[in-house]
Amino acid sequence: MKLLYPLTLLVTFLHEMSHAFAALLSGGQVLSLQVNPDGGGLCTTQGGNPLLVTAAGYLGSVVFGNLLLRIGLRWAKLAPVVLMCLALFMVTVSFVWYGGTFSFLFTLAFGLLLALLAWKLPRVGRGFLVVAGIYSVLYVIRDFNVGPSSDLMAFSKMALLPAGIWMYLWLIFAVMITLANVYFLFRRKRS
Repeated sequence: MKLLYPLTLLVTFLHEMSHAFAALLSGGQVLSLQVNPDGGGLCTTQGGNPLLVTAAGYLGSVVFGNLLLRIGLRWAKLAPVVLMCLALFMVTVSFVWYGGTFSFLFTLAFGLLLALLAWKLPRVGRGFLVVAGIYSVLYVIRDFNVGPSSDLMAFSKMALLPAGIWMYLWLIFAVMITLANVYFLFRRKRS
């Protein structure tokens, strides 16, 4: 759907950003971060823990999606701060980890849009975080791919189990994290 296209690109950004964070946290470096017009992406890294970097795309997207959902629904006062931090990060990434013209323009423009939401329309920004969080989680669950160029296939070659098994393990992780988040978001406090 064309209406959801910007959210698809944002989810791709979160996916690639998860690879980038894993590379940095495990001692590697990020050479570029690319978001493609078709909704795909590529984070080019060097060094770091290859298992962690490869797994981080899907799993990090689920964690980020659930965090965005929680912030939008429960921590409303943090919403403008989170939007502004994400905006600044996207603008910075567009320059520092340049991944091509489309990627540069998308991350720069979307970052500026998020800054505008944080600054001028915090209520809309809060709603955006909820929608983006839900979309991120649902998109990740829908997007598990075991094709030859997928993260799952690359991970399975390193982790010595078939991609189909890892797909279900990652899917179970994604569903459990999301269900736990939803449970704690909507459970009633006891008096």
